[in-house]
Amino acid sequence: MANDIVPQDDNAAGMPVELDVSTITGEEKAAILLLSLNEQDAAGIIRHLEPKQVQRVGSAMARAKDLSQDKVSAVHRAFLEDIQKYTNIGMGSEDFMRNALVAALGEDKANNLVDQILLGTGSK
Repeated sequence: MANDIVPQDDNAAGMPVELDVSTITGEEKAAILLLSLNEQDAAGIIRHLEPKQVQRVGSAMARAKDLSQDKVSAVHRAFLEDIQKYTNIGMGSEDFMRNALVAALGEDKANNLVDQILLGTGSK
């Protein structure tokens, strides 16, 4: 992940504490991120993994007991730093909106709503 040393909150002496997320395995990072979600959202992601990946990440999830808030926060921050490099909000947002509405409402309702939305924004 980007800049593997993630600054943490100040410790008791007022000095910043840093956690080196490069010491955390990919499976552990995935487990922390999945455990941060609700079960339905985590299941939606797990559904896209290969069986061996599910086994490795599932094992890491089962081992993830008593995670420190520092470790969880460090993984979250490193993840956000990584995705910010590759994500341009606004790029493809019309396709994202259309796909999300189809998934949520079904094809017919979503298409009607998308048409109304796009006509209202001057797109299309």
